[in-house]
Amino acid sequence: MAKFEGSIQEFHHYIGPRIRNRIQYLARKERKARKGICEDCQKPGQELHSAHLLGRDRRTIIESVLARYMSNGMVRCDIGVAESEVIAEHGDVRETFKFLCSGCHVIYDNQNSATMVTQTPTPRSSQHFGKQKVEIEFLPADENRFRSCLIQQKRAYVVIYKADGAVEPIKQWNATRFTETSSLRSNICSGYLRNWKRRGIVKAVFSINRSDLAVDPTARSY
Repeated sequence: MAKFEGSIQEFHHYIGPRIRNRIQYLARKERKARKGICEDCQKPGQELHSAHLLGRDRRTIIESVLARYMSNGMVRCDIGVAESEVIAEHGDVRETFKFLCSGCHVIYDNQNSATMVTQTPTPRSSQHFGKQKVEIEFLPADENRFRSCLIQQKRAYVVIYKADGAVEPIKQWNATRFTETSSLRSNICSGYLRNWKRRGIVKAVFSINRSDLAVDPTARSY
């Protein structure tokens, strides 16, 4: 059997699309059975989307399975076995997906983002560059959830904080080219955090919803 050895992100990049296709195939039958009737608004004649339920998105399920095969920061697994376990973890598609029209899908994701920001303490991570580091914060707090929302909505907002106390104005991230195979942190490091040391950046907050960005009142604006 084929073996995989690499990082979680590499698994998403190389194996993720194959798993995505298998999951989409499983969801297609139930989606078609609804005959174009949105699960939320109940309007007929809609082109339905298969929306993962909160906390049950594909990346989260994949990473819960890969945790069983982690050793020293690397994933080592049989690809076929790991794929089968991811599919099994999805269980009954009716307990994993909502089948929504485009408008209800966006509303559902936005509501979930707001819920996670309200109920979940916001974790902070650091991107290390040698002995230096930049604090990175995501809203919604779960990085995988943020990534999923970014793929769907194709835009986010960012606030950059400086070592001298200054804060840059909120900027919109137009992520039209960001896809399932894109690396979130690579995009950030080569984009908004490019030349971070020269620019004196110490923190960056990325949010799907502009209204969730609360700029530090003690920060000095430009």
